[in-house]
Amino acid sequence: MGPVVISLAAGLVVLLAGLFVNGCRISKLLGRSSSEGGNGAPLAVSPLEVRDSALIGSTAARVAKLDVSGSSWLASANNPWIHLTPTTGSGRASITVVLDPQTLTPGVHKGSVTVQQREAAGSSIAVAVSFFIQQPILNLSSDGFSYTARSSNAVFYDTVEVTNDGSGPLAWTAKVAHGASWVSLGATSGTAPGVIPLRVSNAGLTIFGTFRDTIVVEAPGAKNSPGTISLSLRRRHD
Repeated sequence: MGPVVISLAAGLVVLLAGLFVNGCRISKLLGRSSSEGGNGAPLAVSPLEVRDSALIGSTAARVAKLDVSGSSWLASANNPWIHLTPTTGSGRASITVVLDPQTLTPGVHKGSVTVQQREAAGSSIAVAVSFFIQQPILNLSSDGFSYTARSSNAVFYDTVEVTNDGSGPLAWTAKVAHGASWVSLGATSGTAPGVIPLRVSNAGLTIFGTFRDTIVVEAPGAKNSPGTISLSLRRRHD
């Protein structure tokens, strides 16, 4: 019985020693895995593209968000009209992307934001940025009208079409420059496309001759603004 007991005891010692060694190995592996999950987590950025637009002359910046996750990272932009906050971080975070239109000319401006891991061999992700600066262009269907009244109650009707030959919204206002009583506008404000109905009448004019005035159409921020439409009314004997 003695040798059997000694043999069992020795086997138990060997088994416990093996469990201890393997347990240490497993613990080290688990510890390494946990450490790598914090320092070597893969970099991820969303979305991978930012698109926006602004009207020419606007001073209001446009704002977008990038969601970032991964280990310690750095962020940078390749154009001065793209501003980032923050530019460093770790783990999950949001980067605010501010697009400043103030110095940009009409058209599409392209840039990028790069987010990269701090490690020397770390990965990097580029986010494409597209910023469209809109330029509305005022266009009027006519630049002038001329009428001749041969009776004391002649009335003429016309219409001016207001359109936008560019991009972005175009809001307009219209007025008779010198306030002539013989012309009236059916609309004094609107958005393109739109129309300005005209009514011209010599009723109330007591003298003969040629009367002139101008319709002024203004569209803030639009090219070709203000636009003008000359008016001429000739009152003659029947």
